[in-house]
Amino acid sequence: NQAVQEIRLISIIPEITGPIRCNLIHVNLQSNPTPEYRALSYVWGPPSPVQEIQVNGHRFLVRQNLYDFIYAFRERLYKFRGGNGYEDEVQWLWIDQVCINQALTGERNHQVKMMSDIYRRATYVYVWLGKSDGSTEAVMRALKSSYRRYHDSESLTKRSKTSSKMSRDGTSTQAEDSIWTSALRSALRHFFGNPYWLRLWIVQEIML
Repeated sequence: NQAVQEIRLISIIPEITGPIRCNLIHVNLQSNPTPEYRALSYVWGPPSPVQEIQVNGHRFLVRQNLYDFIYAFRERLYKFRGGNGYEDEVQWLWIDQVCINQALTGERNHQVKMMSDIYRRATYVYVWLGKSDGSTEAVMRALKSSYRRYHDSESLTKRSKTSSKMSRDGTSTQAEDSIWTSALRSALRHFFGNPYWLRLWIVQEIML
């Protein structure tokens, strides 16, 4: 309904095999200002190849990069089911390629105008960089480790007192950082060479 702030959301049925099946609903953001859903930020990729999924029992074609995300997301849902975590809840997703009828210019324009609200109201925004590889895994491990180390209160205290002193194993903090950078330079170059970072839309999607 283009007269109101209405969007579509999909949920992926957690199954280990068989075709990917999704349920689709309509949500009015005006009457339901805080719906629980997660938005996807990703690159569409080339128009071919395409893969088939099912939406409300109907055949639906998506591009390969989105199919890879949906497949990986379904695996995650299936793996962690029954653990009483959030994976056991119905995971509603907003994905532009599925939730907007791209063949209708009027609908597409209506949804683009709502883009800031769609991403701002999302509970989470998933950033999909494509299928993982060794370089991506190495960078993600390093970034997570550095983030935890930086925000650890004990580390913050030590950093302020011993930033120029030697560490326990005899190497300086500066030397450790140099080794870290050297080991991951190639992986980082690969990581930030991902086509995702070339999208202008990511600025809005991440900030919101």
